[in-house]
Amino acid sequence: MAPGSPARAIGYDVSQSWNCRGVSKAVLPGFTAGYFSGAKPDAGALQFGSGPAFYLSSTGSDANSGTASQPWKTWAHALKQLDPGETLLVKDGTYGTANGNGYPDIDCTQGYKNGTASAPITIKAENERRVSISATIGAGTALDISNCNYWTIEGLYLKGGDNASAATEPLDVNYSNYIRLRRLLIEYNNRYFNTHLLFLNHSNNILVEDSEFYHFHRHAILVYQSDNNVFRRNYFNSRGHADISGGYVSYYTDRGEAAITPYPGNSNVMENNISEGNGAALDVVGTYAWGSDDNRVFG
Repeated sequence: MAPGSPARAIGYDVSQSWNCRGVSKAVLPGFTAGYFSGAKPDAGALQFGSGPAFYLSSTGSDANSGTASQPWKTWAHALKQLDPGETLLVKDGTYGTANGNGYPDIDCTQGYKNGTASAPITIKAENERRVSISATIGAGTALDISNCNYWTIEGLYLKGGDNASAATEPLDVNYSNYIRLRRLLIEYNNRYFNTHLLFLNHSNNILVEDSEFYHFHRHAILVYQSDNNVFRRNYFNSRGHADISGGYVSYYTDRGEAAITPYPGNSNVMENNISEGNGAALDVVGTYAWGSDDNRVFG
């Protein structure tokens, strides 16, 4: 996390062991068993792709070769070039439609590739939190990944905002599996709609860790019909992000609702997260024809 961030300031002890008491069913293929066996996470298991790295810049050109000195410009062009094991390193800047970059709208049924357990595809900020993707620059979701397996997203700053004409969100993960979301800064949901900062929709075996979530009037993370996901060492603070006139009316009108909400979701693990200034840290809901069973909280 960035120096001085609230999560760092309130004292995460990076030397401690993480122990989920033998919840082996939550171990994700492609990750080390040490995540849940009592050892702290193996740093080697968190490295991004083993293949070559390419570059994206807000002022680049898609006619370039994708090197550090000749970066690409648009998300659509750059991300479709990536094969399993390869990485897109994103240079500092603000990205969005108005800047000619578009959005990372990744759909692995539409020309984007899946990674593999041993060779995920990675998007990584060259300098953490200095890559800003704003849903307010245009009308899209800041980052959307659908129908994909084995992708890693790391170090980005994703920002939404109030928009009465479209139910946009900072980050959506739809019908995807084995996605790693690490060290992200995500803030501002769209208060005109029933939106959240991170929406997991029919997505399983997702890892969300070491990230910060701010300014939300609904839930920071909504886990919708999604199972076997892990949320650990994240920090949540809605910072009094109250309802607005003409917007979606939430249960707690003067702040965000819950940090994490399985609605419904099964066999999810919440470990060593911190929630401050929200209506609840965790809200587990069974609805429709599905229950929310075997969700576990540690730390």
